[in-house]
Amino acid sequence: MLIDDLRYSLRMLRKSPLASGAIVLTVALAVGATTAVFSVFNALVLRPLPYYQPERLVWVAERNDRLNLPTFTTSGLNFRSWQADFAPIDSLAAIGFASYNLSGDGEPEQLTGGTLSAGVFPALGIAPLAGRAFSVDEEQIGGAPVAMIGEALWRRRFGADPNLVGRSLTLDGIPHTVVGIAPIALTLISPGDVWKPLVIDPTKEKRLAHTLTAIGRLPSGQTVQQSQSAMDAVAAHVGQQFPETKDWGIRLVPFPQWIVPDALRTLVSVLLAAVFCVLLIAAANIANLMLARSLAREAEVAVRTALGASRVRVVRQSLIESLLLSLSGGIVGIALAFASLRWAVYAMPPNVLPITDIGIDSHVLGFALLLSVVTGLVFGIGPALQVARAHSASILRAGGRGTTGATHTWLRKGLLVIELALAAALLVVAGLLIRSLDRLEAVDLGFQPDHLLTFQLSLPAARDPADARPFVFYRDLVPALASVPGITAAAITSGVPFGAGTYSATPVRPNGASLLAADDALTVDWRLASPDFFRTFGIPLLRGRTFTEADDARAPLVMIVSRSMALKFWGTEDVLGHTVHRLGDGKDLTVVGVVGDIRLTALNQQAPTMYYSSASRLWPLMDVAVRTSGDSASVIADVRARIRTLDASLPLANVRTMNEWVANSGAQPRLNADLLAIFAALALVIAALGVYGVLAHAVGQRTGEIGVRMALGAQSQRLVGQFLREGLGLAGLGIALGLLAALLSSSVLEGLVFGVTARDAATYVLVGILLAIISAVACAIPARRAARVDPVVALRGE
Repeated sequence: MLIDDLRYSLRMLRKSPLASGAIVLTVALAVGATTAVFSVFNALVLRPLPYYQPERLVWVAERNDRLNLPTFTTSGLNFRSWQADFAPIDSLAAIGFASYNLSGDGEPEQLTGGTLSAGVFPALGIAPLAGRAFSVDEEQIGGAPVAMIGEALWRRRFGADPNLVGRSLTLDGIPHTVVGIAPIALTLISPGDVWKPLVIDPTKEKRLAHTLTAIGRLPSGQTVQQSQSAMDAVAAHVGQQFPETKDWGIRLVPFPQWIVPDALRTLVSVLLAAVFCVLLIAAANIANLMLARSLAREAEVAVRTALGASRVRVVRQSLIESLLLSLSGGIVGIALAFASLRWAVYAMPPNVLPITDIGIDSHVLGFALLLSVVTGLVFGIGPALQVARAHSASILRAGGRGTTGATHTWLRKGLLVIELALAAALLVVAGLLIRSLDRLEAVDLGFQPDHLLTFQLSLPAARDPADARPFVFYRDLVPALASVPGITAAAITSGVPFGAGTYSATPVRPNGASLLAADDALTVDWRLASPDFFRTFGIPLLRGRTFTEADDARAPLVMIVSRSMALKFWGTEDVLGHTVHRLGDGKDLTVVGVVGDIRLTALNQQAPTMYYSSASRLWPLMDVAVRTSGDSASVIADVRARIRTLDASLPLANVRTMNEWVANSGAQPRLNADLLAIFAALALVIAALGVYGVLAHAVGQRTGEIGVRMALGAQSQRLVGQFLREGLGLAGLGIALGLLAALLSSSVLEGLVFGVTARDAATYVLVGILLAIISAVACAIPARRAARVDPVVALRGE
């Protein structure tokens, strides 16, 4: 019988290809969108990290409650103290950031990477693809020059040569022996292509120089809270030994929470909830279509029931038809999800997601198939039960015209109200994010991004502060670049705004009178900057002076502060000549200038900033910026040629315009707004079709009544008004419920919006008006059709 029911359902679907095709397409769009978003949710939240027992892995961060730093990077000397103090963490390890210039065969290439302690691989529970990891002996000062390369570089530049292990690569002009190939899993916590052993020299390190990322594995059977208590005791012991660290504690952060922050989890959850709304709207709309189809076949069902068919058989056959439609739509939806994910991974800006291995695995495929089955049951069970409960005798006495009307109207109207409520809630969320994006893209950056070209250089000798060659190189580089035709200014910095350079923050305390409490300190972002940095970026000098080449390491230490830092520390008084105490190294710096505030790391953040002279200090990796009079891309070749005259082995990396960096910074909120706008538009269309479908079906079922009323003198305008009131009443109820639901859940959205509140009245009003207008249009079409009913034709049918 099951096979017979399947054949019968296929025949019935073939008899109405347009309606069946519309249902399959609706299911495909809803299931496809849900599957695509769920695949992201699965990769970020559900899928285990690619490490052994990842639930035991923690980020061992430092914290400073006094400076309001809940998590911070780790001091190298503190890390060694934890190890010596027998820290109650298994496989305690540390990772540093670094960049290297690869030379030799082929073009020179700048590679990012880092330094690894010997415990990194055991802590993560991973193994090299070939060769070995670093040993403890290689962490010692003066150890043999060895390196590991990443799987991506191994395949891209060396063709996955299995014999690369044991060969020599020239990094920063020094031959290094390749001892192993690191798997992709390492790059999740240490992005890059090349790693060297972590060497901590106690004679050069500073106790408060936080430059490392420490990780560890919880002992078997211990919770984070239990290990946290033990690490608190370790931090207290270190604070007793080294008083300068007394305010610094330790915080253990589970790996999933560290790699995928709570804000990103909330965002993905909101997107998943939004796409589920679309799915529910689609299911409700299809349920209405299926109910209309089932009611049209009431006479057939009545005859079959009268001839002995059981109600179970009728329900089963209806559900089989629904499942065939939903599974067909689900298969098409999976194909759409697969194609959209491939396109998204290709088109998505870098660094938007911490995990890029997103696709349709067995779990996502099972979810999509289960979703298709559940969707078929959801939109099929209601119509099936309604038809099965119909009274065969009444239908047959009515001449096969059916007995719809009040019997089934409540279900169709209820589904319509649900559709509109979900669409309204989704439109509110999309509207808030779109308005937030508009505010975000309209913020004042504080600098002029047009006609700015940036790139990175890494000088190996800059790793030795006593070596003057890097300072000479950059001192000669800036005027050399400024003399290139088409370039009007050039500068160097440790990090361009929104770029991929080295960013840092340090706690400082004002000396003397200030707005802060006595002995209070703040952690402030800082950057290295050359004398022409502010002119190159168009940052206004508000007071004092900029840097000169005389502000080198031999001169008294000076700094330039942003306007917000000056206000936070000293208010409106003249800040020139004031000094601050840098807690990291105990040095004092004198303020010689005040500049305007700029957005540094995110469009929605503007923090107090300090600038140090690049003539007194350099990072291994420096950013270079040039301002051009025309197209920035037109000077790249001349810039490369000019740098080769200074150092032929030095590669350029991350060559981008400043507008590209700014656009990349807004990629995440733009993607959020675009996705929700697409989901909301889809929900709006489906809901509008639902309004039209319910009212059109009501007109069709009441054609006889309309004919009688018109024959008795009813005016067409009155009939139009009646149907409009009926449709708009349902629409108003659904819209009101949806706006109320959005208002009650607004607290979830507070962290995702900028420049507007999650209860922005204008957004709610605009959504209500938009839905009301669309609902009115959807109601007007069938209402006008009712007014054009010919009473003679309608009564002849009776």
